[in-house]
Amino acid sequence: MGSPRATSPLLLASALVMLLCAGSASAEPPSPQAQPPKRRPGTASSPRPKAPAPEKPPAKRTRLTIPASDVQSFGVKTALELDVVSPFQASYVLEDPGTQGVKVKLTLPATAPGLSKLDVQLANVRGLGLYIPQFFQSLKSIESGYRLTDATARIERVGEHCLWTETPKDTTHPYQADCMYSASPTSPAFLCTFSSQNRNLARAALETCQSLTLR
Repeated sequence: MGSPRATSPLLLASALVMLLCAGSASAEPPSPQAQPPKRRPGTASSPRPKAPAPEKPPAKRTRLTIPASDVQSFGVKTALELDVVSPFQASYVLEDPGTQGVKVKLTLPATAPGLSKLDVQLANVRGLGLYIPQFFQSLKSIESGYRLTDATARIERVGEHCLWTETPKDTTHPYQADCMYSASPTSPAFLCTFSSQNRNLARAALETCQSLTLR
């Protein structure tokens, strides 16, 4: 028999490389599949976004007409008109009718949403009033009076005719709305005013007084 054919060095090297690659592939463990991260016990999940709060419906407004015959001393030719903002009632009573000191008074119902019994009681003692003031003839004089009484009062001019005043030291009526009008240059100035310990109620009064128009 003839001698076996000699194997070339190139073939031996190729075979060795193949054996090494096969061994390393079989030794490498299979890669595990990706798993979602586990939540640790007691860990709270992320909070869901809260639904937006429903918008507060606009306050109800009711037109109220006060004939000139009820407020002759105001110098009004035909009537006063107001857009009464709830919870105020679109009706009024006259205090001291037929006199120079007549006062038109708007009040609240016995119960009103968002108001305590005390809020209602205090509001109805004085009411939202329209009358001719005895000492003040202009908004500037009213503002000066507040500043003399309480140097910490926060006073804001609202439009041409009104003032909004906050007096933190006053625990009974810290919120005040004042609007002043005059039917003519020769007529006395009359005041639409209200004060309360409830800010929202006082703002409703301010909007009511702001809406006043002369006929």
